[in-house]
Amino acid sequence: TLDSGENSLYSAVIDTAGGFAYFGTLDDPGIVVKIGVTQTVQTVQPVGGYMMPTNKLAVLAPYLALAGLVAAVSTVYVMRRRKD
Repeated sequence: TLDSGENSLYSAVIDTAGGFAYFGTLDDPGIVVKIGVTQTVQTVQPVGGYMMPTNKLAVLAPYLALAGLVAAVSTVYVMRRRKD
């Protein structure tokens, strides 16, 4: 458990060799919390969440638009270069 004033954990680093985890807070001034961890727990337990299907077109659309823009600009450049 965290002590009073150790709120808003923001970052974490684990030292497996030393057996400690370090957490940084967003407080002002920032606090580094050192917590001892053991490696006795070998299984991974799900912590929850929500799975959503990925819209692949929405993910790829900006890259496809960028590729089209590069192709169009390259074509215009080559056409103007040939006229000169």
